[in-house]
Amino acid sequence: MMKKWFGTVLVAACTLGFSAMAQAAPYKWTFTGVTFDDGSTASGSFVADVDTQEITQINISVTAGSAGGPITFRELCNEAPCQSSGIFVSRQPGSDMTGMSVMFLSLGAALPTNGGTVPVLASISTCQSLNCQTGSVRNGTGGTLMGAPYVAPAPSTATPVPTLNDWGILLLSALTIGAAGFFTRKRIPN
Repeated sequence: MMKKWFGTVLVAACTLGFSAMAQAAPYKWTFTGVTFDDGSTASGSFVADVDTQEITQINISVTAGSAGGPITFRELCNEAPCQSSGIFVSRQPGSDMTGMSVMFLSLGAALPTNGGTVPVLASISTCQSLNCQTGSVRNGTGGTLMGAPYVAPAPSTATPVPTLNDWGILLLSALTIGAAGFFTRKRIPN
């Protein structure tokens, strides 16, 4: 009976171990050599978890070019009115996207679960209507995304504020009361 139970536990532990190893960690994807036809360039990064299909930590900057000024992308538009997922926008998407800058990425391959290098062509346009019919376009001429394991920053530790313990508070209170009594003068009525 004990051998049968031990065998079952061993098989379960091995199965859990292999399934835990199969989960991919999030990767930080950095823009490298991403250029546009108007002379502008893109730099920055985002963090993508391929398993959960989640993109976070978006910080992409585009320099000024002949087709427009500099733009910073910090948001992801993956719901209406955006047409597809994986579109970066210059501000929080809402019901009216008129005037919003939008960046589309065309990847040469799917983002792998283990990082690496992926060719990318990026294009940027400005929404001309509330449903984002695009207007002027900056077309990408080349570049890559380089993926490396994402290491979340350690939480900052607050500097502790020194405090008195219970006996210290009692002693300070007694000294304060004693000093107040000592310096209080008793007035004699005339």
